[in-house]
Amino acid sequence: MSQYPTTWFWRSAPLNGDWNAVQSFTTEEVAKPSTIEADAKPTLADPYSTISLENDRLVIWSDRSYSPKVPDLWYLLVPRQQEPFPATYSIVAFADDRFPNGHVLEIDEFRRLGHTTADQVAAVRWEQESGKLQQVYVSSDYRRMGISFRLFNVADIIHIASGASTFLNGGEEVTADGEKLAEAWKGSPRVKQKKASFSPMD
Repeated sequence: MSQYPTTWFWRSAPLNGDWNAVQSFTTEEVAKPSTIEADAKPTLADPYSTISLENDRLVIWSDRSYSPKVPDLWYLLVPRQQEPFPATYSIVAFADDRFPNGHVLEIDEFRRLGHTTADQVAAVRWEQESGKLQQVYVSSDYRRMGISFRLFNVADIIHIASGASTFLNGGEEVTADGEKLAEAWKGSPRVKQKKASFSPMD
């Protein structure tokens, strides 16, 4: 898990009224994490991940060399706003072939097509404003493949594409896996001072 790459982001033109085009990079030419807003690509490097729009659906591409064991995944994006709690996003991952790799369904389309989350293989939830990770889940049949880090990458780029000025971070209360993530992000503003530890989600 310590090989999870740290990234910086290039946020450019709007994709629609809700999302911006974003690419992430692992190079050292820019502080990580940080977001550069520009019309022109600010580096000659190849991206680590990208978010784009195809037929009104978000599509996320990720460099698979960091997680070669992860199968093709498509995703459900679930926003949640329940006062007085912070607004959140959840990304739920599926490993079947109903949709192409990297495609992101929003909740209305997902429900209209009659799908359920019963066969999800992983999920991650984070706060929309702060970027604080709240929950990470990976099905027992899909653990030790690197799926959690693939989901962190997906959540990362969606967070930046939403226009956020913060970055995905571990917060102050972590599980054992959160400790490993903090080690991967060591020295980064993504790592907050730990106040408490918890058991991971089953």
